Amino acid sequence: MSKLNPGDMSTFNMQHGYSEALVRGYKSGFLKDQDYHHLCQCETLDGFRFYRLSIVDVKLNLQETDYGNFLADESSPLLPNAVQKHAMQKLADQWNFMRAQATQPLAQFMDFTTYEFMIDNIILIIKYSLNGQTITAAELEKECNPLGKIPTHIVNAISSFDNSPKGYSDLFHIILVELPVGKYFCAYLNEQSRKGVLYVRPSLSFHAGRSASEASSGRRLANASPARRDAAVPRGFLSMDADAGRTKADTLAIHLILSSFNTAYNEPQMRPIRKALLPAFGFLYPEGLEALSEATDVESLGRVLDKYWVYRRIFDVAIQNEQMSVDDAFYLNEVRLLESAFDSQFHFACFYSYCHLKLQEIRNLVWICECIVQKQRAKIDKYIPIFNPNAPWRQGKLGI
Repeated sequence: MSKLNPGDMSTFNMQHGYSEALVRGYKSGFLKDQDYHHLCQCETLDGFRFYRLSIVDVKLNLQETDYGNFLADESSPLLPNAVQKHAMQKLADQWNFMRAQATQPLAQFMDFTTYEFMIDNIILIIKYSLNGQTITAAELEKECNPLGKIPTHIVNAISSFDNSPKGYSDLFHIILVELPVGKYFCAYLNEQSRKGVLYVRPSLSFHAGRSASEASSGRRLANASPARRDAAVPRGFLSMDADAGRTKADTLAIHLILSSFNTAYNEPQMRPIRKALLPAFGFLYPEGLEALSEATDVESLGRVLDKYWVYRRIFDVAIQNEQMSVDDAFYLNEVRLLESAFDSQFHFACFYSYCHLKLQEIRNLVWICECIVQKQRAKIDKYIPIFNPNAPWRQGKLGI
């Protein structure tokens, strides 16, 4: 860990104590094991059906949690995507409130955390445009993640850009330049203006994921010169979040390589393109990513991870466990690291972690709701518990 400047820890609460108290207060609102148990017993998403003298309704059960009556205005029948939409909006409202109370450099750090979602929203809008789908700006905004909100006039401009080499150039120089994430698209869109539009479809989301992992982890601040870094974020405050960011980048790289094995990207002539999509960041960077880019199957990927014992143990556990995929195992490890951010104080990692853990909780809710709607109750407990003493990694199921 970098050496802290005099006064960093002693003055942290003066500058950021209220904001940290807010995020730790919100942390107490995560669904408990008992809440999940009650939700898994539900038979409908809304309505008034009873089972064993207890209400078996997701909507009413959630009213007893921190979510409260966030579904009060939603009419029947209640669908999983409606639960997701309202839960995401509740998270965005909490995040915006904390951001409004934050002072620099925490405010800038919180902005970095939301850049990932703004990038995803831009990708979504561009994809709608490339697919020729007719959709209004208002409908597009509803589809976007509220954590990465984009002004309406920019949504209109992105959705109507010209699908041509010049259009990609104009997309950055005229439209995206107004957004704080525009610079992450600069080199990529310039490349598309030279290559044409055929290359964009298979690679756009991968490139966005790489930029997002670098942006949200605070990489620019962590790699700045000492003088600029001291002025922005005191050294040492980013160390825990940097670990989570590097792990996320590694997880993204491993997932990308795994996903490419049965595609054209695994062909020798396409591997340079696949390699270019890997994050230039993480514990695997650069030697591990160089070797990873040459992997052609699951066995060769495992050999690459031999030098990284934590990843290798997780990989081995996933291979031997029929109930857990490799992707699931690495994601569990990421959640484990995010939870650890709340084990100490005087840093900003808990804000980043809260955001991403809450997103996982929302995915848990959607999973349970989908299982209820589709009557797949045998799979309803396949969610990832948050701050749960019975979590898989606390039971040694990750091998670390």
